[in-house]
Amino acid sequence: MAYSVEQFVQVDSALQRFMDLAKQRGLENNSSIDTLYGFRDEAKHVLFLLKQDDIVIGTFGAHSLDLFPNAYRICVRACVLTDQTVHNSLRTVNQIRNHSNLLAKYGLSSCIEWVNDPTANLYITTHPSHVGAMRLMHHIVLPAFESTGMVTAVGEFDYRYTRQTFWKVDPVKYYEQVK
Repeated sequence: MAYSVEQFVQVDSALQRFMDLAKQRGLENNSSIDTLYGFRDEAKHVLFLLKQDDIVIGTFGAHSLDLFPNAYRICVRACVLTDQTVHNSLRTVNQIRNHSNLLAKYGLSSCIEWVNDPTANLYITTHPSHVGAMRLMHHIVLPAFESTGMVTAVGEFDYRYTRQTFWKVDPVKYYEQVK
């Protein structure tokens, strides 16, 4: 079993399978290429595919963000279908704090490396949904990251037709913590 991260090029059978599984689970933001990569209208953008062997088990993206100077939104549309992998440890707050999950191991680093600018301001956004993956990200994952000093909640802003919490990422602290 080997994990890899690839940049999206086109919809193939592996990505289509992922989107079909996302749709079956009610993960609408990950169920079609139009919603999954709905941020491709931004000046700079990327969609990553997380693969286990040749099977797409997750996605996440990044794009430039005009709301703040020299800013990027990272881990956009983050989704890992944990039942499709043996590494399904996004289960406890300690595992989240210790970055013992696929999003922390592959998503954050891939996005930070894609931005490739140590002076850039990096943000993850969430909103207080009561359903699905966003509920987990907003109420558990990002507060756990904040408790480590890796992110700081900077406020709520209207962005892409939704009131969202912006969490500023400290890449230096992230890399210190994953050593």
